[in-house]
Amino acid sequence: MFAYILKTLPPSANFVFYVLERKGPMARYRILDETNLPDRTLGYALDSLLKKGLVIRVSDGKDRRLRIYQIPSPIIVT
Repeated sequence: MFAYILKTLPPSANFVFYVLERKGPMARYRILDETNLPDRTLGYALDSLLKKGLVIRVSDGKDRRLRIYQIPSPIIVT
C-alpha cells in the first residue's frame, strides 16, 4: 500500500525515504549531507512524507532542540 503512495510523491521525497530506510533516523542537517539536495527541496520532500505518515519527526534525546526524522514502525498510512 505505501509503495503506491511513494509513487505519487515527488522524486526527492522518494529519495529521502530511501535514505532514511537504508541509513536509519537522522537530523535534517545529516539528511542534507547524505542527499545533497537543496534545503528548500529537502523541506518540501520532508513535508510530503510527514503529511502522508511515511516519516515522523521526534525530538533528540540529548538535544531537545534537534529534530530527528525517521520511518515509523510499523508504517501507518492515513
